[in-house]
Amino acid sequence: MRLAATALLFVLAACASPPTMVQVGADTWMIAIPGGDPTCVAYRLQSATQATVQSLFYRKRDGSFTMSRMEACGAP
Repeated sequence: MRLAATALLFVLAACASPPTMVQVGADTWMIAIPGGDPTCVAYRLQSATQATVQSLFYRKRDGSFTMSRMEACGAP
C-alpha cells in the first residue's frame, strides 16, 4: 500500500505545473512568463530593491536556473 501511495505522489508531482514564482534571494524572485511553451517555462528575474538582468531564464531539473534553453530543456 505504501509503495502505491509513493508511486501516485511521484506521478502527481511529475504532472504538476511549474511554480509561477520562485524565491532566489532575500528580495529576488524568478517570475514565470505565461503563454510560452508549457514543457519549458521561461522565467524573468525581478527584485524590489536591486537592478536585475533583463533576460529569459529556464529552470533545470536540479532546480537551478540558466539562460540556456538547451541546457534546461534540451532541443526545442
